[in-house]
Amino acid sequence: MNTEKDQRRAVIYARVSVSEQANTEFCSLDGQEARCRDLRRAKDWEIVGSLKDVSTGSNTDRHQLQKLLADAEKGRFDVVLVYKLDRLSRSVLDFRMVINALQRDGVDLVSVTESFDTSTSAGRLMMNLLASFAEFARADRRAHEAGVVLARCRRMVAGAMDSLRLRPCPEQ
Repeated sequence: MNTEKDQRRAVIYARVSVSEQANTEFCSLDGQEARCRDLRRAKDWEIVGSLKDVSTGSNTDRHQLQKLLADAEKGRFDVVLVYKLDRLSRSVLDFRMVINALQRDGVDLVSVTESFDTSTSAGRLMMNLLASFAEFARADRRAHEAGVVLARCRRMVAGAMDSLRLRPCPEQ
């Protein structure tokens, strides 16, 4: 059990592209927040805020994302929780800018649905691959709407990550 001294402070960030998605069951703003809160309970972290944008993920011109970055700089939380990385950004360049700002401010990023550890080289690779796939899916609009490309890419990444796991060398 965490003590008050070492309990992490988390903020939830959720985003949908259009207002019609905000209230749909799958990947709605409330659905994303609920899944982040489930993870928070498992980790025993304190939720200090929930920020939600209804805007495209192709740029960082989003009110709540800018608030998140400003609050991170002020040290108001230790962890950002997102449902999926593509909720943060669908542009590799913007994604790297956000990640660099969070890292500079000592803030970790945790995705509820994509398991990775940014303290390892394999985890950083996984994060960058997912950001690239999100940008690819945005560029291929028809496939993005069908959800086929991103699902296929996630399966490819999962297979690639399995092959990156370190295995003991046989003794010589």
